[in-house]
Amino acid sequence: IGPRLAATLSYLAGRHHLSQRGLEEMAADVFDVPLSLGAVGRLAEQTRAALAAAHAEAVQAVRAAEVKNVDETGWKLAGRRCWLWAAATATVAAFVIHARRSAAGLRTLLGEVITGIVGSDRWSVYPQVTADRWQVCWAHLKRDFQAMVDRDNAGSTVGEQLLLLTNVLFGWWHRVRDGTLLRRTFRRYVAGLREDVRAVLEQGRVCGCAQTAATCRELLAVEESLW
Repeated sequence: IGPRLAATLSYLAGRHHLSQRGLEEMAADVFDVPLSLGAVGRLAEQTRAALAAAHAEAVQAVRAAEVKNVDETGWKLAGRRCWLWAAATATVAAFVIHARRSAAGLRTLLGEVITGIVGSDRWSVYPQVTADRWQVCWAHLKRDFQAMVDRDNAGSTVGEQLLLLTNVLFGWWHRVRDGTLLRRTFRRYVAGLREDVRAVLEQGRVCGCAQTAATCRELLAVEESLW
């Protein structure tokens, strides 16, 4: 078994969840390399050992990063329901499989003491990051605001206003990214926008739509982490 075949089979196992039996069949039928199940199992152990140091380095890099974005998704491991936790920075991404979609899973990824700024959605485990270092994802917020509009009820106007303010924010940020707006100017603009967003959320929490009102109350509770 050469390095290319080993890498290919490892990829098929890790990314596409082929079983050991499936890998055995793939090697024989597609690559014309007959392997025993024992050889496939040994290959998995060798690959795991070879990647261990690189994986540990990647995890340490995201833990130490000043800014990282984090998410989690369902995953199958040996037929059991688990969770794949991911943290990404500008230069590296690290993944950890954990049995729970819980604070323990987040700590397994980011460590017992979480440092730096963490960007994420509003899943219940993320508020354990202190408010001054937790950045709520505005792409998720934009979908929430669009849902308010799509309900076509008493909360739709609130959603329209929040979408408008979101688009203004994104427009400024894109200018920061392309170098046509200074960050200090952006911060000054955002200070005024923050007041506008808070005012609309205050309106929304008492609107006639229970779902929109609940979302607005949730966002007001974590308002510092929006910014």
